Amino acid sequence: MDNEKDHMCQIMSYEFRKGKTVDAATKDIREVFLDRAPAFRTVKKWFAKFRSGDFNLKDQPRSGRPSELDDEVDCIRCRYCCVLNWEIMPHSPYSPDIAPSDYHLFRSLQNNLNRKNLKMWKNQLDTFFNEKPRDFYESGFRKLKKNG
Repeated sequence: MDNEKDHMCQIMSYEFRKGKTVDAATKDIREVFLDRAPAFRTVKKWFAKFRSGDFNLKDQPRSGRPSELDDEVDCIRCRYCCVLNWEIMPHSPYSPDIAPSDYHLFRSLQNNLNRKNLKMWKNQLDTFFNEKPRDFYESGFRKLKKNG
């Protein structure tokens, strides 16, 4: 936890111990710290914690994905990827569930299907695909080739 956050926690504890309400404490802190002041919800969360008798000012570990990486585990993963001759990429090269050409098609299709009755969808889909000129599909592939 950095010093600024530690300092804000101490100030919120001080305001709580003075008997201030969440609103009054937030107002007082904002008058001094302006845009660096914690949000109302943050002050409210800390006041609830203080009311329960917990005056520990350090953040507790959270569930979910850790914010810091374990270098040793990362090294093991890298070595394993090298053994498998896998290329490590900084991000996924594509979305696995949708092809880039689908973005062009689906946006136009969504606009066409908005506010249509579900019973009409099959007929509407047939009509949609039959009415699109060949150039519509070609331009989608040109955009894909240009961006890819």
